[in-house]
Amino acid sequence: MHRIVSRAALRVYVRRERRDCENGSAMRTAAIACEPWVTAAVLVQLLESAALPPEAAQSIRRAMADEGVTLAHLIRDALPVPLRWLAPPGTGLTAERAACIGYAAGREVRPTTFPPLSLSLISASTVAEVVRLLDYLPVVTNALHAEVTHLEPTVDIRFSPRARDPVLDAFVAFYFAAAFPRLLSLLAVRPLTLNVALAAPRPRGLPDDPCNPMPRFDAARHRLWLPASELTIECRFADHSTHRAQLAALAATRMPTDPLIEQLRELLYQRPQRVSVEAAAAALGMSVATLKRRLRAGGTAFRTLREAVSRERAIRLLGDPTVSIETVADALGYSEPANFAHAFKRWTGLAPGVFRRRLVGRAAVARAVRDAVP
Repeated sequence: MHRIVSRAALRVYVRRERRDCENGSAMRTAAIACEPWVTAAVLVQLLESAALPPEAAQSIRRAMADEGVTLAHLIRDALPVPLRWLAPPGTGLTAERAACIGYAAGREVRPTTFPPLSLSLISASTVAEVVRLLDYLPVVTNALHAEVTHLEPTVDIRFSPRARDPVLDAFVAFYFAAAFPRLLSLLAVRPLTLNVALAAPRPRGLPDDPCNPMPRFDAARHRLWLPASELTIECRFADHSTHRAQLAALAATRMPTDPLIEQLRELLYQRPQRVSVEAAAAALGMSVATLKRRLRAGGTAFRTLREAVSRERAIRLLGDPTVSIETVADALGYSEPANFAHAFKRWTGLAPGVFRRRLVGRAAVARAVRDAVP
């Protein structure tokens, strides 16, 4: 017998479902914001890119399925994407291969790849306005920091990846080294004298680009530079009023960034034990109340940040089958493996052993696919 539901009850149910969905998205966003992430549009570009091997695309889609999200959901809600999805543990992706993938993908970007910066990029009037948009990188990713310095007669752009993983850092650095010059070449009305240097050896398998000079490798640090005189070069689709309005919108909506969060993440990574909030505050030279207030202003909390770091480290350690689960638990500061297992299941929905078996199975599939491709 079917139960008849009143319209009022149905409205209440719909509102509750919508609220739960919004709360779930907010919690997911807050959790992801505590680890290296990129905007969902970058993930879409990668999945559509010829640079991404089929096995890597499959790994990304499996990671999305494990998290219970779809690409449409990510795009619709403009959710950040954990950078770890690009190199899931156990797939055998090396830093050298990640660098090649990142550079090839960066060569395929378009101004529309980076919402909410897209309209600002397209409407920029000069190269100088495009360069200034690097100040707004935090709305696109927290996995890269770029600093612009005017050193006459050049403009120096120094950049550094912040994923804290050799594979992901290689991807980020090489992606940016290809993507930013690509954007400038698409927007400027004439070619620029742009130089790129990378603090890494040239990866094997990185093809020559006949249309663009290769970066200089084995440099002291990652950097791009161009003559300061070229900042005044006009852009193809200049629209001053639109650009100004977009900058105002970015300034109003950009989440405030606090170096304290970065310092705390470094502290949590450096210390294997479970650091208490009191110990963290003392190490950072402030009171517990001040630390909590600063974290709250940055949209996070000490426990959220500590668990995000522990989750990242646990996933990476479990990707190595030679490391026992007991060793992983001890490395993360858990006195009992059972306590670690309980925490890990709360983070991922899976027990550590089940999670590892899935990783091992996926690694075997990825190796088989990779070996089968000539």
